[in-house]
Parts: sequence; C-alpha cells; structure tokens
Amino acid sequence: MSRSLLCTRFPLKLVQILLAVSLCFAFTNGANASTHWANLAESIAVSVQAAQKAHQKGDTQSAKRAVVEAYFGIFEGAKMEAAMRITRGAKYTYKVERLFGKLRKLVASDASKDEISDLATSLIEVIRQDALLLDAAEIPPEVFKVNQ
Repeated sequence: MSRSLLCTRFPLKLVQILLAVSLCFAFTNGANASTHWANLAESIAVSVQAAQKAHQKGDTQSAKRAVVEAYFGIFEGAKMEAAMRITRGAKYTYKVERLFGKLRKLVASDASKDEISDLATSLIEVIRQDALLLDAAEIPPEVFKVNQ
C-alpha cells in the first residue's frame, strides 16, 4: 500500500468514528428532550394508581386527593392539558378531563373496586397515548407558560 493511500484512509475512518459518536449523542439528547410528556404521563399514572390503592384500603379522602393531584397538580399544572387542547383539540381534551372527574366521583361514591380499576386503567392508557403523540410532535413544555 502506498503512503498516500494510508494517509487518506485513516482520516476517513476517523471521520466515520466521530460521526457515529456524534449521532449517538444526538439521538441520546433528542430522546431525553422528547420524553417530557411521557414522563408527565407516568407521574399522572402514579397518582391515579395511588388513588386506586387508597380506595381499596377504604381511604376515600386520600383517594380523592390523589385524583385531584393527578388532574390539577400534574395534568393542568404541568400544562399537558394546554398542549393537548392545541394538538388534539378542545373537544377531545374535554373528554379526557371528564375521565378525571368521573374517577374522582367514583372514588367519592365508594364505587366497586372493579369499576374504579377499569376507569383508572383506561385513563392511564389514554394519557400515555396522548403523551406519546405530544412527544412525537415535539411539543415543547415551555410554550405553555402562564400569562402568555
């Protein structure tokens, strides 16, 4: 092999390695940035599951508080509702909001464990799916600040 061929191959390999490493970092950083809504959905799921567990133990007050936290503290407070209204529409988002309200009422009325479990599961599934759509659409959380 000639010396000039070796010199041209080495930089090419180096460039390929650097490019591969750069792409890995880009995908990693992009993945972290694009999971904001999915992370919120998981926080909502934790609160909804806490409500379900509290209800099963007979602690209606804690169950209602957990649903209120899931809705007002996370869904509305972290602006997931606003993001959904813009991307999914007001009518659709209202239906999702009604699921939170229905769960709170079921917990307060001491409905059956199965009824609450079914609704909690449905709500969590819907929130997770919507979060994936928001992340895929790259909806940034900072767009939805108060007093815009």
